[in-house]
Amino acid sequence: PAALNARLRLASPFPLSTAAPAHGQGAVSSLPAILADTTGAAGPRIPCAGTAPLRLASCLDHAFPRTYRGHGKEEAMDICIVELLEGAKSACGLAVVIDVFRAFTCASLLLERGAAGIVPVGSLEQARALRQALPGALLVGERGGRIVPGFDGGNSPAQALELDVRGRLVVQTTSGGTQCLAQASSASELMLGSLTTADALVRCLQARRPARVTLVASGTRAEISAPEDLICADYVKAALLGRPRDRGEVLEALRRVPGAARFFDPANASWAPEQDFWLCAGIGRCPFVMRAEERLPSGEFVFRAVPVTA
Repeated sequence: PAALNARLRLASPFPLSTAAPAHGQGAVSSLPAILADTTGAAGPRIPCAGTAPLRLASCLDHAFPRTYRGHGKEEAMDICIVELLEGAKSACGLAVVIDVFRAFTCASLLLERGAAGIVPVGSLEQARALRQALPGALLVGERGGRIVPGFDGGNSPAQALELDVRGRLVVQTTSGGTQCLAQASSASELMLGSLTTADALVRCLQARRPARVTLVASGTRAEISAPEDLICADYVKAALLGRPRDRGEVLEALRRVPGAARFFDPANASWAPEQDFWLCAGIGRCPFVMRAEERLPSGEFVFRAVPVTA
C-alpha cells in the first residue's frame, strides 16, 4: 500500500518495487498467497492479525526447489529454514540467525553507526563479565522487551541510533536472537540476519555459493514462532532462488504480524516506539553482512560489518 511504502522509504535508502514480476519471468505467487494456509494441511500454524493464519516453516521448503540459477548455469545450494532453539541446534553449514523484532536490526544499526563489533551472549552474567573484561564496551539488551537495569541501551533500534558507539565493542543479550545464536554451535560459519541486511546477505551468498545455508528464525523468546523472522527467511531464500519477493507485499505482511502491534501502542512508546517498526522494516538499508570474524579468549564471537558490493 502506498502509505506503508512511503513510511518504509523513510527507513531505507533503497527504492521500493511495488510491481509484481510478470508470470513466466521468474515470478512466484504473491507473498500472502504463498504463506497463507486455508487448507488445513499439516504444518505449524501461526496466527496473524487480520488475515488467515500463516503456515510458514513447512510450506517454504516445498515452495521452491533447493537450487538457484546463477551466472548462466545451475548451482546447487541447499537452503534450509529452521526455527527456535531446536532449529538453531540443528543448524549446519553457513547459519544465519534472524531476529527482525528487534535484536539484529538493532545490531545492524549499531554497526552502521560505527561500532567496532557486536558480541552477542545468552546470559546477563556473561554480558556483565564482558563489560569488566573489555574496557570501553557497552552493554545493550532486554528482558521482557525492556532495557536491563544498569545497561547502556535496550533493544530499541530507534534508541540505538542515539548511542555513542563509534569504535567500541557492544555486548548484546536478548531473550530471542542471542539465545538461538548461542545454540548454533554446529554451524561452520555464523551471520546475524535482519531485513536491514537482507539484500547484502543475498548478494554475499550469491557470490560465495556455499553448499549449505541454514536460515534460523529465532522467534519470540526463542520458543514461539515469529512470522516476522520467517518472512525475512523467505525473502532471502526466494531471492537466492531467482524469484524475489515484492517489497510492498513483504511490508504489508510485516505490518500485519502480531508482534508489530506493540509499536503502534502509545503506552509502549518508552521501550517500543513506532519508529522501531519502520527501522525494522528497512529492507536493504545496510550494505553489509554481520559475520562472526573472531572469537574472544573467553569464547564469545565478535560480529563485524563486512561490506558487500552491488
